[in-house]
Amino acid sequence: MNKIDLHLHSAFSDGILEPFELLKLAKDKGIGTASIADHDTVSAIDNSLEFSKKLGIEFVPGIEISSQLDNTEIHLLAYYFDYKNVTILELLEEIKQLRTIRAKEIIKKLNKIGFLINFNNVERISGSSPICRPHIAEALISKGYVKSYGEAFKKYLYDSGPADVKKSFISPKDVIKLIHSANGILFIAHPILLEDALVNKLISFGIDGIEVVHPMHRDKDIKKYRILAEENNLLQSGGSDFHGRDKRDYNNLGKYTIDESNFERIKRYSPDHFRSFNFTV
Repeated sequence: MNKIDLHLHSAFSDGILEPFELLKLAKDKGIGTASIADHDTVSAIDNSLEFSKKLGIEFVPGIEISSQLDNTEIHLLAYYFDYKNVTILELLEEIKQLRTIRAKEIIKKLNKIGFLINFNNVERISGSSPICRPHIAEALISKGYVKSYGEAFKKYLYDSGPADVKKSFISPKDVIKLIHSANGILFIAHPILLEDALVNKLISFGIDGIEVVHPMHRDKDIKKYRILAEENNLLQSGGSDFHGRDKRDYNNLGKYTIDESNFERIKRYSPDHFRSFNFTV
């Protein structure tokens, strides 16, 4: 049986594995179809398409875009879009700059707490990737201020925590419009983190699907979101949300997947753009 995981993160955002390492690990876990959906960047896609052919697995171009509605951060997963679309690339560069500004403000707060880290420490860790909070957590670990990512987030970097700085966001309506204009399809990521009213609003905006399978979703949650998707004629996606930063990620890889029937529905939903990629190996 082909395992399908449409929610992986590489070192091009806040994961720790390079695309080839990640896809090789996925294959070793029995995954035959995968999507690296990095946060607010498409930098891993070209290499991943090449690597996936060498490994003999099917690769789905993806991205996880940060958005906001009613003062709540919302993540949206896009697939099969034109990832070289100029408007999308301009937006992602803008988001990258906003993340840099946010990181500098977080570092200022950490400095006031007494932690001697600077932007250069964090930038060396993130490289060319958009700066995410795990990069700042890694800087704290490297300096010996905390022992783990979990400790960094639990004590300092959690939402509304002592070093938290809110992000600037594009609206979900604009994300939907942009991805659809680039022939892509869009899903609500890990809806368990959202109030039901927000999920329903996103559905009314024209979202294409819901991430039904996710490590944070219990059996009753999966059932709930599957029924919601069916009632609204929405696509169903899922995956492990692998980052590689703790043991649970490695245990989850290969465990949280979707079936062939749901994946075939996703491919049929956007056939013109699907055929524009050469995924055959």
